[in-house]
Amino acid sequence: MITWQTPLLGLDWDKITTVRVTLESPYKGGGLRWRLGTMSAKQNLNHNPKDRSSGPQFWPGAPVMFPEDAPAIAGDSERNSWLMSANINAMQQTRTGPVPDPTQQAAFIAFGYFMAPREVEGGGIEGFTIGSERTRVAAYWGWYKMPKGDGTMHPPMNRIGPPDIPDVSVRPLTKNMNPIKVDGKEVVIRVREFWDFDDPNQYEALPGQVEAADAMFEGLTRDELNDLRDLVRGKRAKTS
Repeated sequence: MITWQTPLLGLDWDKITTVRVTLESPYKGGGLRWRLGTMSAKQNLNHNPKDRSSGPQFWPGAPVMFPEDAPAIAGDSERNSWLMSANINAMQQTRTGPVPDPTQQAAFIAFGYFMAPREVEGGGIEGFTIGSERTRVAAYWGWYKMPKGDGTMHPPMNRIGPPDIPDVSVRPLTKNMNPIKVDGKEVVIRVREFWDFDDPNQYEALPGQVEAADAMFEGLTRDELNDLRDLVRGKRAKTS
């Protein structure tokens, strides 16, 4: 079972290089396609500084898009999923030394490093934890819903809703591109559930909402409130 605040350590991430991502429900009422970086620039071998028609010295890198060709469409078996790189060990060389290769760790950048530890341990990377990853993923998808400011230099900072992260599932794949199974069950990481973005207890109510809720139940007896509570619990049990 995959649960929030539990690092996903049951997989051998060193042997995983690719995952299949599936859009489970429409994204903002439609399809999903977004940009995740830019390919490296390429040298123009025909460049001649004395001939402007030969083009620039370097051709700009193309944008990296996911899915690559067209938006993913939830419910369409031919268009609802796509592959993404997820190689935790992929590095690239820079002037300051080796750094993680973002093109080979695209799935982690977009949806989180699911194997991050709960706390920084000896020799670990400062700030690389499950908690900090949750914050980073929220920032990647535009941050949490916030109240509108009033034009002052001190806008409200309370979080009132989850970030616009798509409802996707991530399936780690073997070298043969088959789903990985643990104890006979296919590993499926439901991203919003893993990061617990849809728990209403994570967010604050807007000013006035609490008062409105109190007014809604005003006049009910304790027994009536208990009956209402039991009704809600029964409905939750049926949908879980």
